[in-house]
Amino acid sequence: MSFLDDVVNYIQDAEIATFGTDMFAGSYPSTAPDQCILVKASGGWAPNLYVPIRHPTIQVLSRSLYSAEAEAKLREVHALFHGETAKHNYEIGGFYVLVSQAMQEPGDIGPDAQGRSEWSVNFLFKIFV
Repeated sequence: MSFLDDVVNYIQDAEIATFGTDMFAGSYPSTAPDQCILVKASGGWAPNLYVPIRHPTIQVLSRSLYSAEAEAKLREVHALFHGETAKHNYEIGGFYVLVSQAMQEPGDIGPDAQGRSEWSVNFLFKIFV
């Protein structure tokens, strides 16, 4: 299983969203509801050649007809991976996370093509492999 898949499952296990219903990975399907989240792998830092640690980044987008709803859902995800401070030493699926943190505050990125409000936040993970 990929790290992205395990992140999606972790969000689902926290009862923030349900994969295939109001959470999707990679891209929104045409049948996605107006209020949902999208989880995407967004690259990361180059791995260290001498230490078995990877630094993947994950982008989470939240959309809704109302900006406050999109923001509230994204802040739930933000608290899951960042909280008040960076989160340390926990497992996501088969990966041991040394630290995860938001790279910025959740932000409004404007409406999508259908006029739905969209918010985004990016997370950096340091995982032991």
